[in-house]
Amino acid sequence: MNTAETLAKAISRNERLRLPDLLRRRRIVAIDHGPMSHEGAPELLALLAIRQGYWYGHVLKLGPEDLKPEGRDRPWVSLIVQAFSDVDGRTPDEIFRNFHHALVERINYQPAHALGPDDLFRMSASFEEACLALADMAAGFDPLLAIGPNDDPYEDREEHPLARRTRLDMRCFDIYGLCPESCEEDDDNPWAPGGVFYEAALAAERWAEKKDKGDEDAISDAS
Repeated sequence: MNTAETLAKAISRNERLRLPDLLRRRRIVAIDHGPMSHEGAPELLALLAIRQGYWYGHVLKLGPEDLKPEGRDRPWVSLIVQAFSDVDGRTPDEIFRNFHHALVERINYQPAHALGPDDLFRMSASFEEACLALADMAAGFDPLLAIGPNDDPYEDREEHPLARRTRLDMRCFDIYGLCPESCEEDDDNPWAPGGVFYEAALAAERWAEKKDKGDEDAISDAS
């Protein structure tokens, strides 16, 4: 046994040195009764990447009041979000509490960029379908693309070749909420008509409408 192995075993055997890194070890945690899922339905959280923040994949169930009438049969949401808090913990319950505190209570996240409406957000009919939807999104996910274009002339940051074609997907705000007070302090309110967040929200809605129309056309063609 070399010295590195000896040190590794010594650390692993000392319970006082155990780090709260369950999510990092497993990459995915799920609980039967999630704090953010409607009526305590199952919930899943995945750590996808750590790059300019933490990229999480999240599956949860929405209540009827949070769904449009045409979407009542698809109450399960799968989404990818960029957060700026390490929400890891020693148990799944602790991780989900930390996640809720960071994103819902502290609003410590921001919308990400996408090329299309299915890149970061999908609705499904069941928990299992939502997990498969997240798996499909994660398979093609690139955090560099999701960070978007580098519009800061003083920041020497790598930019994805397709970054200029992306749009902010604002639908995460429907899930975690937002803090409009922080925007009202500025003269240029990004949420006002013409603002970058306002325009991105419209783009996300157009994406969704185009996707729904495409599904309807496909059904019509099949029949």
